[in-house]
Amino acid sequence: MSILINMNNNDEDNTNCTIYDDFLYCIDLSIETGDVSYVKEAIIKYKGILNQYYIDWANRIIIELTTESIEEMTLVK
Repeated sequence: MSILINMNNNDEDNTNCTIYDDFLYCIDLSIETGDVSYVKEAIIKYKGILNQYYIDWANRIIIELTTESIEEMTLVK
């Protein structure tokens, strides 16, 4: 799975996009969809490139989204 900020690959629009933009886009996408795989991919892609603060922040978002998902589950007897 590869996440791109600009899905239409228009070079003109991509010139102002940074790795931070891409990272934040993946986080936003995970928050919107509840799917932590976007954040996980961003962490793998940018670990060692971005400041550790961003990686730690993304890990906290994974925990929060997972917690919310568990809380939304209903137990059936």
